[in-house]
Amino acid sequence: MRPLAPAAPLGRWASSWPAWGKVPQDGYVLDVLTETESLPAVACDQHGLHALVELVLEESVRLGRPVGHAPLKDWLTELPGEGQPHLAARTLLAMEKG
Repeated sequence: MRPLAPAAPLGRWASSWPAWGKVPQDGYVLDVLTETESLPAVACDQHGLHALVELVLEESVRLGRPVGHAPLKDWLTELPGEGQPHLAARTLLAMEKG
């Protein structure tokens, strides 16, 4: 996933991931997106980024699992602006604080 991220249509990726959430290991989608370096490899201004960050937020809330992976937390902290990715990132980081 990481090498494809710069050229990938992120919105399409995000819409296909929920099907993977139905695999026997609950939390698979969240694990792949948070425990790997996949999201931090995505440029902060890449079109469709909000869809992936919002998917991580939805899965984190559904499973009651805050983001614990340090590189991902650093990347979320650095997301610029006030748009959809930024707002979802702030919500994810707030979950960590309780």
